[in-house]
Amino acid sequence: MKRKVYKQIEVAKMIGVHRNSVYRWVRDGKIKSVLVAGVRMIPASEIEKLTGAE
Repeated sequence: MKRKVYKQIEVAKMIGVHRNSVYRWVRDGKIKSVLVAGVRMIPASEIEKLTGAE
């Protein structure tokens, strides 16, 4: 089963950017995130938007 949310650092590794880029995109509203048990998580749908995958 494919995961539905990922940590910001995992997203950075998946798409090949520095983790600070992902943090900045979240802060600037470029990608949406959710807070899960105090951890900022990125939905898989947002990663697909970034990569152009569906």
